[in-house]
Amino acid sequence: MNKGKLILSLFVVLVVAASCQKEPDMDKLSSNFMVYTEYDKNADFSSFATFYLPDTIKVLGSKVTNWVGTAFSQDDGDPNAEKIITATAVNLEARGYTRIEDPEQRTTADIGIQLSYVEDTYYVTYYNTPYYWYDWWWGYNWGPAWGYVYPTYSMTYSYQVGSLLGEMIYIDKAASKLYPMWSFYVVGSMSGSTYTDITRAVNGVNQAFMQSPYVKR
Repeated sequence: MNKGKLILSLFVVLVVAASCQKEPDMDKLSSNFMVYTEYDKNADFSSFATFYLPDTIKVLGSKVTNWVGTAFSQDDGDPNAEKIITATAVNLEARGYTRIEDPEQRTTADIGIQLSYVEDTYYVTYYNTPYYWYDWWWGYNWGPAWGYVYPTYSMTYSYQVGSLLGEMIYIDKAASKLYPMWSFYVVGSMSGSTYTDITRAVNGVNQAFMQSPYVKR
């Protein structure tokens, strides 16, 4: 896979208007967010056919935990998590990719997608380490990205609590390595799991794909 420079695009979804209030209206403030996207401009996104997206959103807090969706979990799955996961899958399928849903077949996929929710900024410094993906990809390690070694671009941000992260990786099966190709960052889109928060997160996912036309089969 070729390594290239990163292109950072910033989409301002809603500009916060100045307020004369001494204290901000948190309901209004939380409805404003930005979507960042980054990608390897030399990656050939059209060369990949299948993707694996687990029914789990990683929760980055004092430790990494899982926010499980409902597709594979009838007992403790959360339909709110499933809405965000589904929005991501639908966008990828609309771009021509085929989803592999069986976790046992995940390493047969060409690309992998990981979604994460930032619960605590303390743990974010560990977000892009190989250990973050270890149980997910059965010990695959990060490969050098864009001409230099780990840490990669995702370490350049100080992620806000309540943000939604997404990353696409190329799975080099022969070398058992992972190469990040594309990522999105929905800034502070969720302050909880209310309908408004989930809708905002889904809108952020949709916007990330809108401003990333190169992600297509």
